[in-house]
Amino acid sequence: MAQNTKVKTVVKEGEDPQPIEILESAIVELAAGYKRLANTRLKRWTMINLLHAASPRVSKTDIDTILANLDNLEDLFLKKKER
Repeated sequence: MAQNTKVKTVVKEGEDPQPIEILESAIVELAAGYKRLANTRLKRWTMINLLHAASPRVSKTDIDTILANLDNLEDLFLKKKER
C-alpha cells in the first residue's frame, strides 16, 4: 500500500515554494564549499580582500563575520541526521 507523503515547503511572498530538502541540501553544499575553500593555501585576509574587491559595497568586517559563521553553518541551521 502506497503512502501519501507530503513535502514540507517554505513560501516567501512573490516566490515559488521551496521544498525543505532543497534548502537543506543548499546549506550542506554551501558549508562544504566553504570547508574546501578554507583548506586551500589562501590566507583568510586574501579571501576577504578578493571578496571585497568583487563586492566593494560589503565591508571587510562583514565579509570576515560571514566567513567565520560559514564554518558553523550546518550546526546552526540543521539538526543532526538520525541513523
